[in-house]
Amino acid sequence: MVSLTARVDCEQILPAPSLASPAADQLHAVELEQLVAKREGECVEAKAELLRLRDELAMEALVQLQAETGGAPRDAPQDASVAEEGELERLMILKRELEKKLQSSESASVAEAITRSGTCSVAGTSECSSACASPRDVSPAASSSKGTGKGKLGKGKALSGKSAVPPAPAPKMPPPRRAAAVKRSNLTNLHWRVINEKPEESTGGPGGDLLLKQVRDLANDFALGEKGANVGTVGVDDFDFLSLQNSGTVFSACESEEEEKALTVPTSILEAYFTKRSTTVVIGEGRERSQQPQGEPLIDCKRLQMLGILLQRHLMANRSEADAQAIISLKRAVLRCDEKVVPQEGLSVLRTVLRQHASDGDKITAYVKEKGEAALQSLPHPYHHKLIHELLKIPQIEERMECMLFKTVFEESLVECQEGMAVVRQALDLLWQKRELLSKFFVTAHRLGSALNRDSRAPQAPRGFQLASLEKMAQTKCSANTKCTIMHFVLALLSPQDVEELFTSKDVVLLARARTVKSHFVYRECMDLIQSFQGTQKIVETGHYTSRATGEQVQIQRRRKTMAPSSRQDEQVDDDDRFHDTMEDFVLKHSDEVDAVALGCFETFQIYKNLGIWFDDLGSVYPPPESEKIGKADLLAVMHNFAESVRSLGEEVARDGLRDMLEQDSSR
Repeated sequence: MVSLTARVDCEQILPAPSLASPAADQLHAVELEQLVAKREGECVEAKAELLRLRDELAMEALVQLQAETGGAPRDAPQDASVAEEGELERLMILKRELEKKLQSSESASVAEAITRSGTCSVAGTSECSSACASPRDVSPAASSSKGTGKGKLGKGKALSGKSAVPPAPAPKMPPPRRAAAVKRSNLTNLHWRVINEKPEESTGGPGGDLLLKQVRDLANDFALGEKGANVGTVGVDDFDFLSLQNSGTVFSACESEEEEKALTVPTSILEAYFTKRSTTVVIGEGRERSQQPQGEPLIDCKRLQMLGILLQRHLMANRSEADAQAIISLKRAVLRCDEKVVPQEGLSVLRTVLRQHASDGDKITAYVKEKGEAALQSLPHPYHHKLIHELLKIPQIEERMECMLFKTVFEESLVECQEGMAVVRQALDLLWQKRELLSKFFVTAHRLGSALNRDSRAPQAPRGFQLASLEKMAQTKCSANTKCTIMHFVLALLSPQDVEELFTSKDVVLLARARTVKSHFVYRECMDLIQSFQGTQKIVETGHYTSRATGEQVQIQRRRKTMAPSSRQDEQVDDDDRFHDTMEDFVLKHSDEVDAVALGCFETFQIYKNLGIWFDDLGSVYPPPESEKIGKADLLAVMHNFAESVRSLGEEVARDGLRDMLEQDSSR
């Protein structure tokens, strides 16, 4: 109910009640109800704005508290606190204005409703009381109950009937700020690149004569004393079957490619050196803001990351060095062939970047020629560009990198060649020793096949059959007994002792290892090792080097010291340039080992070729193919499949008694 004071105010403000018709009274009541609903909506909007302002004030206070506890950023202005206080004061003034606006909106709603109704009596009914009261004073119970007075709105018709204003929706909370998001890792990402160069195919003429000719020529070049004279006496064009003595090579397990062991670094070290924050070791960290680089980099993003990793690792290992000193240290390490400072991985990165720089048109060289060396400082990642520029000052840098990389991988490549060649050689010696048993099997199989194909359209083989026919024999089944194949009958025609000695279980294992090594892979690795070493040896002897990547022959010069123009009459060789001395020591140390590899490679593949001639199917297996897609097969792979068939089918012949059945049938 409206208080007495409110009723007196109504008498003073409102005119005397008019004697309008009931329809007009009802129309005024509807207008009054719509006006109240409109004002309530404005109040709700004002409340939502007030809540938003409150949340904004709370968030600003939280940010200020975090700044006070965590410390201000390094580059924050000195008057940051003054600006924050001014912003808070502005928000407080805005809050007061919104509160006043809310109060005035509520008062104006009540006054306008009373003025426009014109039908409110002095005594005031329950309907008038509800309309004159502010929206805050209207309780849910009063708005939902039916009126009982006899005012002009009619009996039992309250303002909160079917057209009552629905409750205001709850204000939406502001979206969470980024400060509340989950913290992500700030460590620098390492992008590894897998190097997988396609092997070069060995070229050769008909019958693969060029293969042995190349190996023989290389062996003759490295021949020393009587050993070299013996190599020269071997005739490559001699296709007669020659018996080579077994050197009794010690059997070694097949060497598979080992994965590189990743260096495990503690988390504290990673956070200290590879985080993206200001505490990270950053190239060019000490520059002023006015000296920040401008323009586009001359190196692509991928190579920049590779160089960044290389520089980061060097700075981690040499904490006392500055950025400029690190560039000089890496350049000096390349000149001195220092594998401790620039290991194999670092050399590979530098060589890759230098090759890409050459293929892109020597952008850094042209940039320095046009604007000067000091202009590199204005580029993004200036020390990355300076490192490449300093390396380009070294004469024949790409050829030097190629020789240095070969030197770093020589020990591993030598062991791989020796072990792989030992496995292939032992498997070939095994086949050579079993020629008599193999001959029994092939003669028996040839007679059986000729008898089956006699007087038919099937191909006749008066001279013999190819090695690929061995697989066909194991697949062609007998019509009377589908469990038996032609190879079952061939093995049944041999004696049990011959079948047992033809291939033992150890022989199958040895052939399986030789098949895994692959004859072509062993040949290619040996040839790469010998030719690369021979190119390095020519540098020591003549100073010339033939690049395996481009095929060009270049003169590798010694680097001269950088001197003033007035003192360049007698230029001196740079003492840091120890490339020629390092290569000379390397050649003298490993010359005998490479000589042994060259001789062993020649002898191994001479036996391989002789076996192909003996099987009368040289064109199918020689030269050893890189893959079976070119219509040829590795001899060791063919014989491994054959050995497995002999072992498994021989046991079935003995178990099923096929040999006894044939003997009984032949005796009848």
